[in-house]
Amino acid sequence: MKLFRFEHEAELLEVGLGPAGAPGSSSTNGRLLNSILRRAAVVSNVGDGLARDVARLYLAALRETRAAILRSEAGGYGAGTFAQELRAERVRAMLAELEPVVERLGAGVRAEFRSTLEALYRAEHETGLALVRGALPESIAGRITLYRPPLGALEVGNVEVMGQSLDRWGRRASAWLLDDLAREINLGNLQGDDMRQLTRRAGRVFDVSARAARDTARTAVQTVSNEANARLFQANRGLIRGVEHQSVFDKRTCPVCAGLDGKTYSFEGSPSYESRPRLPVHMNCRCVYVPVTVSWRELGIPIDEVPRGDRASMDGQVAGSTDFPSWLRSQPASVADEILGRGRAELWRSGQYELSDFIRDRTYRPVPLRELRARLERATG
Repeated sequence: MKLFRFEHEAELLEVGLGPAGAPGSSSTNGRLLNSILRRAAVVSNVGDGLARDVARLYLAALRETRAAILRSEAGGYGAGTFAQELRAERVRAMLAELEPVVERLGAGVRAEFRSTLEALYRAEHETGLALVRGALPESIAGRITLYRPPLGALEVGNVEVMGQSLDRWGRRASAWLLDDLAREINLGNLQGDDMRQLTRRAGRVFDVSARAARDTARTAVQTVSNEANARLFQANRGLIRGVEHQSVFDKRTCPVCAGLDGKTYSFEGSPSYESRPRLPVHMNCRCVYVPVTVSWRELGIPIDEVPRGDRASMDGQVAGSTDFPSWLRSQPASVADEILGRGRAELWRSGQYELSDFIRDRTYRPVPLRELRARLERATG
């Protein structure tokens, strides 16, 4: 199986390590920015690949479930107490047959998560240091010592995705799937559904569960990648002063990530590195932290830094100094309406709020529109 849509794991190590030759990438931070964003695209591809593998497992389990339902003879018994009891007995037998189907699905999903995340963890461990080293000017790269954090072992089951370990998520997902199947099939039985109607009910249950599993797959990949980067940055605090939050410039970006874009967190200054929001901020979050280096003078090397390089956007190259608000102002009003919602977009365009004002402190959740309007009413008295 091609876990990463590449023939060999070694190819994953190489992708994203090409020459940092994007326009304007003459500074170290500019090259780091370009390399990290290219690498983030690769990691996103890994998440999409894992989500597809998980979706295939769910589809196979759904086929087994439909076959089990169609094999049943729970319908067509006419009316009366005896017929109802017989239908209920057949439904119980059907649900008993579905339990091992759900168990096999859970085991398959766990295996896919384990193989993909372990391989990604090793790859991120290898490539992270190479990305930083590749951003340094060749003339002085040999004068700077970079430290690789110990690899250690990744306990995939203990990886936390939005506050929940993958082990716990897997157990709950299987239990919920089986419970939802039982509820829908029992409900269909009470309403006199035929077998075709029951299979459609099962299909809807699987669709909801599979969608959640795909979201978890993508978010777990981002979690492992961001944790690997965090360990690398902390191990090289002599070179790296902190990190900058980078959001993706497109219409899929949420209001929270839009407001966080460009914020920096320092190992020594304020706001502190420890106060940063942990990535991913939410399910399917695509944000990354880009390291910000100290100046060469601080390292005792008399080389001036130059402005940051361009970075990729959905509509081509934008200036390296561009942040999300600047990019959003350059787009049609409909783009801001889609990202922020029309109400927030109108408040932002009026100049009464910045994008960062739409984020609730520490919880990193959107502030409700009614609360934003209430604040303005209190302020204007």
